[in-house]
Amino acid sequence: MGGSPNQLRILVVDGDDLLMSEVDALGHPAIEFSALAPAQVSASRGSLADRDVLVVGVDTPGGLDLVADLCSRPNMPPVIALAGRAAHSRSLEHVLLLAELCGASLSLPKPIDGVELALAAVELVRARSGSGEMAVVARDLERRLDW
Repeated sequence: MGGSPNQLRILVVDGDDLLMSEVDALGHPAIEFSALAPAQVSASRGSLADRDVLVVGVDTPGGLDLVADLCSRPNMPPVIALAGRAAHSRSLEHVLLLAELCGASLSLPKPIDGVELALAAVELVRARSGSGEMAVVARDLERRLDW
């Protein structure tokens, strides 16, 4: 993982205020959320390998293109695409499918709870690494869902 040995670092690239309040409220010591604007990430042109998971909103102009760009860069972490609405007479399911075709490892509908998003990120990292390193964090997040 890109952060400290036991911390999952998730970068959120989405201007959704509700999503940001959800991830800010999570407050889990093993998970660090940070945020950047799509233009900042696009302009960086570099790898974001210091992060473990990228979360990209695709229901904004250029969102799908950003996912395709990020997924084409070498040494990139997995991308989770989020969408809450569709444009141009497309269904939400169509937009989420397009995100996966652009390279996203997972696509999920909004609104999404911060715990659910963190759990999806943990599961992606666990599946990719093949280790049980984040098992305790996953169990803790699952317990939070049951509350």
